[in-house]
Amino acid sequence: METKAQKVNECFAKARTLKAAERLFDAYWQEGELVMLTGPQESGKSLLAVQIAEALARGREIANFKMPGKRRKVLYVDLVLSNAQFQRRYAVTG
Repeated sequence: METKAQKVNECFAKARTLKAAERLFDAYWQEGELVMLTGPQESGKSLLAVQIAEALARGREIANFKMPGKRRKVLYVDLVLSNAQFQRRYAVTG
């Protein structure tokens, strides 16, 4: 795909004609964006990522955050935990 250099004003003018992206996790994440959570070890990044993924997949909101009210397809990638570790950490136990 060939791209043409354009002026910033042209880029903004084209962007105004586009439909607004749907918010996936309030103002922090919109449709079409790739998000990476960063922070200190054990600060809750993975837990938040799993909560967001589950809420999007089930079509539910997380309290106090604007999210779509319909189910979305979700791909969650964890490059550290094995399947067994993931299950032990996030499985709901009674």
